[in-house]
Amino acid sequence: MIVLTADIHGIMNFENIKKSGILKNLRINDYFIVCGDFGIIWDDSNPYKELLGWFDSQVFYTLFIDGNHENFTLLNKYPVTKWKGGKIHQISPKIIHLMRGQVFEIEKKSFFTFGGAFSIKRITGTSPIYTWQQEMPNPYEYKEGLKNLKLNNYKVDYILTHTAPKKWLNDINEIENKYERKLNQYLDEIEEKINYKHWYFGHFHKDISKNKYTVLYKEMAHLNGD
Repeated sequence: MIVLTADIHGIMNFENIKKSGILKNLRINDYFIVCGDFGIIWDDSNPYKELLGWFDSQVFYTLFIDGNHENFTLLNKYPVTKWKGGKIHQISPKIIHLMRGQVFEIEKKSFFTFGGAFSIKRITGTSPIYTWQQEMPNPYEYKEGLKNLKLNNYKVDYILTHTAPKKWLNDINEIENKYERKLNQYLDEIEEKINYKHWYFGHFHKDISKNKYTVLYKEMAHLNGD
């Protein structure tokens, strides 16, 4: 079984996640996937050490793509390796960061992953300490994503991102952020090229599900079989 959510933000939503009835049903070699803003790789304080310890002690694997609220300085210190077809940061035996522009084969399903988004706090100056330039993709990551999709004949089962294609922003009552525009347009390009079943993302702190996409925040989605 695969269960998905988004925007845990470290300590902030951890208790709700911990109490989730869905997670209690996960078994050995099941997967819990966070579509950005996992926020657990944040600092070396005891609360965050305890969070990492809790996830690492579970029977299931915790996988995440990065959002805009991650400590990229710490995250990028982990060595890059390969896992199930794509590049990852292996945080611990049970916690894995799925890097941008990769295709993974998990439980006989293929996933294209592309994290990143823009933090509005970078331009308001309300929290300059807790923002990183790396929250937005670099040119190599954009190219990497297109290259890997081409290698997979532009076909995957599921797409996991943190933000959304530009074309869906009005649909979820969101205004385009000009600082995130390049990424939104890139995801538009992906959406037009690729053959996929469903797209999951977070970022907007809403729970909305439509024909081809699901925005996750407090709710969880689960994939069990085809």
